[in-house]
Amino acid sequence: CMGMMGFIRRRCIGWLDQRGLQSVAALLELRGARAGDVASIHAAAKRALLAGDAGAALTALEPALRQQPDNAALWCTRGIAHRLALSFEAALADYQHAHQLEPTDVRTLCNLGEWHLARSTCEQALAWLDKALARDPSNFEARLNRVAALVELRRLESAHTEATRLAQDHPTRPEPYGTLGNVLYSE
Repeated sequence: CMGMMGFIRRRCIGWLDQRGLQSVAALLELRGARAGDVASIHAAAKRALLAGDAGAALTALEPALRQQPDNAALWCTRGIAHRLALSFEAALADYQHAHQLEPTDVRTLCNLGEWHLARSTCEQALAWLDKALARDPSNFEARLNRVAALVELRRLESAHTEATRLAQDHPTRPEPYGTLGNVLYSE
């Protein structure tokens, strides 16, 4: 049996791209996560999400949520999985539940802001992102998404100022420059 697994690994590994390798690793990690160990299940679900496997993450999170229904981080991670699976209303419900459990959690506030930005309800996106930034003024994702919301709302002067500051604060990250380009293109 081990010989067959080795053969399969040698034959298949060349056909898998990097994302496929990450997905295989995530599935192996999910299989190895101890039943009842919520932390290891949560870590495995996050790895599955990084590999783009929302289904595996959702499957893994169900027993963890049954064990710890008041764990806001699990609900938030499930919301991310639903968003990756394009189940936007389910994602919103999970984010809202996480927010009820931990109203000041920056990650949840950012995800709620991102959700509204993706749905083009930019005033609501700004409200959530501003709440996140009140808790963590240096949060990169919240700042980046705030600029995107300002562009959508055609508040281009504010967007330009914030995008420039973000690029100055993070000179090695490419995202602020792309966002700054979007602002300049929109003007």
